[in-house]
Amino acid sequence: NKITEFISNELDEAASILPYSWNDATNYGRISRAACLALKARTLLYAASPLYNGNVMYKDIKNNDGTLLFPQIYDKELWKKAADAAQIAIDCCLNAGIKLSQEGANTINK
Repeated sequence: NKITEFISNELDEAASILPYSWNDATNYGRISRAACLALKARTLLYAASPLYNGNVMYKDIKNNDGTLLFPQIYDKELWKKAADAAQIAIDCCLNAGIKLSQEGANTINK
C-alpha cells in the first residue's frame, strides 16, 4: 500500500538523522531514533492485521480516482515486514541502553 510505504519511508528517513535517545532533561519528550522505529513497527503491524490486510468489508472504499484504499487480497508477507521492523526497533532500544521491561514491574507492592 502506498500510504503505509510512505509512512514507513518517512520514519526511516527521520530515524536516520535522529539520535538513539535523548539523554538530557532539555530534550525530554523529543522523538528519538528508537521512537521512530517503534512507530514504524506499529504502523506495519496495523497494515498486516486482518482489519486492514485483505478485509473485504472495505471493498467499496476508494480514492477519488477509483483506487482501492484497502487491499482485498490477504498478504502474509506483511506479517514478516512487521516482525522485522519490530526486531529492528528492539535492537535499536537495546543498543541505546533503553530497558524494554523490568522484572517485577507489573507487581503490586502491598
